[in-house]
Amino acid sequence: KGGILPEEAADFCRALSAYPHINLRGFMTMAPKCEKNEEYRKYFQETSQLCLDIWQKKLHNIGRPVLSMGMSGSFEAAILEGADVVRIGRSLFTP
Repeated sequence: KGGILPEEAADFCRALSAYPHINLRGFMTMAPKCEKNEEYRKYFQETSQLCLDIWQKKLHNIGRPVLSMGMSGSFEAAILEGADVVRIGRSLFTP
């Protein structure tokens, strides 16, 4: 629930691969609140690159990874950086 730091991701994925009944599906990130929409991109780029690096090095038991990045205030930047899933609840449920 609390997540892991980017520098811990490779070791975490390697450890998960030891459990045959746990299948990693991808990565999720939440960026801090940014003033400008384009400022979000660096956080999403980091997650996207980290996921690609881990996937290419086979430090996991994953098929094609899914990237869940971006929320109501940042989903455009997340999509530009390769998000498969965005969370836009506030935009849907508030006027």
